[in-house]
Parts: sequence; C-alpha cells; structure tokens
Amino acid sequence: DDLTANWAMMCAVETATAHAATYPSRAGEYGPELAGLINLGLNASPEKVAALNVRRREFAAALETVLADVDCMAIPTLPFPIPTIEQMVEDRDNAPDTADLLRFTAPFDFSGHPTLTLPNGMDRHGLPLSMQFVAANLREDVLIRFGGAYQAATRWHRLVPTDFVDDTCNTRDGGAFQPAATEPTP
Repeated sequence: DDLTANWAMMCAVETATAHAATYPSRAGEYGPELAGLINLGLNASPEKVAALNVRRREFAAALETVLADVDCMAIPTLPFPIPTIEQMVEDRDNAPDTADLLRFTAPFDFSGHPTLTLPNGMDRHGLPLSMQFVAANLREDVLIRFGGAYQAATRWHRLVPTDFVDDTCNTRDGGAFQPAATEPTP
C-alpha cells in the first residue's frame, strides 16, 4: 500500500508537469478526475517530491537486485477478478478502491520497470483475467520473448468477447467471451 500511495502522488506530480502548458489556463476543458489529479500534483511540496524520488530509487534498486537472479517475474494484475458493471452499479459502497485495483501494478509503474500484461484466463462471469511479466530495467527484449513464448503455448489472447463490437461495427450479443471460430479452446 505504501508503494501504491507513493505511485499515486508521483503520478499526480508527473501529470501536473506534463499538463503545465494547458493547466490551469484551460482547466475548464479537463474532467474532474484529471483536474483533481493535476491539482494534487501541483500542491505537492518540493520536500514531498524529493522524498518520493528517494523512495523510488530505493525500491527500484531493491527490485533490480531481485531481478538480477531471474529473467522476469509473473505477477497477477489484480488481486481479485474484475467486477461486472452490474456488480459495481448495484454495490457502489463495496466497489474496490483505486489502491486495491493498483496493488500489483503501481509498484512497477513507480519503479519504472517494464511490464507486459497478457490475458491468462476468464473468471466465472466470462470476464478476462490477466497477469503481467516484470523485467529488469531496459530489458523489454526479455518481456517480448516471454510474452511470445507464453502466447505460443496458450490461446487466451485469441478469445473474442461475444458482446463486443466486431470489425464491421455490429454488436454481438451474449456477454461471455468465446474463442474465435478458427481457434481451439485454451
């Protein structure tokens, strides 16, 4: 949770920096969530930003030590299956918060390590599950090789949602993910 919170603040600071040319002069063109994130970054003290950078370097160095002994790590992207839209609408009070959603991804965004996210199954509602490979800094080549080998051994990336818009812009019904007609079931 510490890394997720640190990432959120660093993301706010970096977002404020990226939007400096247009925010706040064109603030009316920004949605409330993005404007809130930018304002959070603008209000961060220089001491807070310096402390975040120290924490980022410490975590990145520790992770590099771990990754020195392995090619990459495979980690889930979410700590739970994706809630359906219906579940989120019906149970807004118990919907996962952002920190829960980012628990497994934010640390690597914070450290700057490359990741590759790939599908690895479906939950009981037919919604996709995923995992991420994490590699050492500047080792995107490792991620590409692992991702290619994983996809060659599985068919999760060939699944097509039946309620998604197809290439002719026709909506298909069904709501569950189905294998493409030419692909075997994983």
